Amino acid sequence: MPVRNRRVVAVTALAVAALTLTGAVVRASDAQAAPTAYSIFSGSPTTAADPDTNSTALGVRFHSAVDGWVTAIRYFRSAENTGPHTGTLWSSTGEALATATFAGESSSGWQQAGLSAPVKIGANTDYIASYRAPNGRYAADTDSLSDARPTTTNDLTATQGLYTYGPGIPTTTWRDASYFVDVAFTTRAQGPAASAVPVTSTTTAAAALAAPAPTAASRAHTRTRPPVTPTAPVTPTPPDPPAPPAPPAPAPPVAAGHPSAANTGVPAGVALSPSGSLTVTTPGTVIDARDITGTVNINASNVTLTRSRVNGSSYSVIRVADNVTNVTISDVEVNGRGLSGTGGSGGIIGPATVVRANVSGVENGLVPGSGSVLRDNFIHGLSSPGAPHYDGIQIDGGQSNISIDHNTVDLREWDQTSAVMIDNWFGPVSNVAVSNNKLLGAGYTVYSDGQFSGGSISGVSFTNNRIGNGQWGYSLIRNNTVTWTSNVDDVTGAAAR
Repeated sequence: MPVRNRRVVAVTALAVAALTLTGAVVRASDAQAAPTAYSIFSGSPTTAADPDTNSTALGVRFHSAVDGWVTAIRYFRSAENTGPHTGTLWSSTGEALATATFAGESSSGWQQAGLSAPVKIGANTDYIASYRAPNGRYAADTDSLSDARPTTTNDLTATQGLYTYGPGIPTTTWRDASYFVDVAFTTRAQGPAASAVPVTSTTTAAAALAAPAPTAASRAHTRTRPPVTPTAPVTPTPPDPPAPPAPPAPAPPVAAGHPSAANTGVPAGVALSPSGSLTVTTPGTVIDARDITGTVNINASNVTLTRSRVNGSSYSVIRVADNVTNVTISDVEVNGRGLSGTGGSGGIIGPATVVRANVSGVENGLVPGSGSVLRDNFIHGLSSPGAPHYDGIQIDGGQSNISIDHNTVDLREWDQTSAVMIDNWFGPVSNVAVSNNKLLGAGYTVYSDGQFSGGSISGVSFTNNRIGNGQWGYSLIRNNTVTWTSNVDDVTGAAAR
């Protein structure tokens, strides 16, 4: 992966450029008001072209605070970025909603390609706009765009720059870079429009683009209702209540013995549907049987992620927000692939019940939040660039009431740090039960280390675990007292401490 350019000169202040567009009048009351479109970025970024010459798809993850229509895809072209260029609007699940071809481009500056039909997008829902630079040399500005430092203009917010060298939706990030990809957006329909495909839909992009134009009456209903063309005045009716999600199929029982590749991850015979990165904001969402290239961010309560594969190079492959509750993650395969971007990474981070997960290719397998239950998981094959300190299960302080039961953590190929790490770096720790696990390898196989200044460690117990002796010993218990009961050497069965 070529090193991305650092910011050369600060991007000029971003302002909204109102673009007057022609189009059909939506309502009689709008007859005197011409629809306008606006974008996230404007001005001329003063960054050097990236030296990368590979064919690359560059994108932006964005959302709108209100329902509206995307009418065009935009990007800022450096003089070295030779074409031809094509653009795509994607749902967050990786479905192409519309494509566009850039024609009559200038040698540099902002370029815009109109969609054949405006695509309706929902409020507070993530979408991705991208274009492909077939010869690289795209505009890029590191340390400028992320969830922590988004760019907002009117109702539009850009939260992340993305890229991919392969086909399909861009999902990879690099040092919070912005690639200056944008859309033209309007809150009024213009001519024929296509509704965006919801997360749970299997509708194809072609079918979405063929959707009838929404009328004033149809916009009074939810986006999933069909358009209504009234022959007489129609009183809008309330939207139908959403149908409850179908429960996932029951998972097979765990085979006898400790978790392994044979009894964790996606059950045999499950057909997976391809998907890009997902951000879940609707409580009660069920994500089932997906093959996800990218990441999953769960920002709502009562969410289930099951029978799915997630391959992503990111700091967190699956991230559960700290303030949500009742999240269940079961029968998943999580692989960070040990790629650049995974330094310090976690396979699954945050408060959740995690059952039968197969986790590999990251620096830290599971990083639970308060109230988590980790059961029947297989953590192995950890891999990360740089100078990693591997932990199979990591609790770095500020957490409480965590159950770690009947998991296998295998770090025998590494001499640091631990199968289970408990410390007070970020705050006090209380009530962590570690029981019935198979814990192998690393420096000390298990830690309960209160040497830091974050607060006390209390209520930690290790019970009935099989422990393989690490490089330096079975355990390091420092500056706290733990309950240690019936833990034995994994090979000999002798008492382990």
